[in-house]
Amino acid sequence: MTLRARETLETPRLTARRVTPDDVAEIAEMDADPRVTAMTYGVQTLAETTARLARWAALWDERGFGPWVFSTREPVLMVGIGGLFPSRFAAPDIELGYVLKAAHWGLGYATEIEHASLAVGFGDLGLTRIIAIASSANGASRRVMEKAGMRFERELEGGYGETSVLYAIDRDSWLAGHT
Repeated sequence: MTLRARETLETPRLTARRVTPDDVAEIAEMDADPRVTAMTYGVQTLAETTARLARWAALWDERGFGPWVFSTREPVLMVGIGGLFPSRFAAPDIELGYVLKAAHWGLGYATEIEHASLAVGFGDLGLTRIIAIASSANGASRRVMEKAGMRFERELEGGYGETSVLYAIDRDSWLAGHT
């Protein structure tokens, strides 16, 4: 039996639903903002965003998990995307990632997205370890990972910058902080 993640989530301030190809316009707008993508995957074309959303839809269908679109409740505004996916840079680990629209930076939403993703990964999916990777220069993401209980493990060549950092948390450590 394949475990599946919930396709909808709620955090204290946000709602989330599985990313679908119908989200391409709004995510493409975020992907075209160099402030948003400078510390991640770089500015993306509409074709690149469309292809990524197709990969994420396939991930949900094949593996039972993937990214969610996170939005505020009232008014309903997309904050960003986040969730779990097989790591491109540290296989076979499952990576937690998120990208927020610039208008929503510094409001604590990344922390909510990270906590919700870890809860699903360790709960619904029964994972034993989850990683997160950020550009070495992305101090804000590093602080979010640390707030979630993740610990620095090592530097990586490449990733989301010339050098990146890999943080990780195991299920027992996460549960110890959430009981």
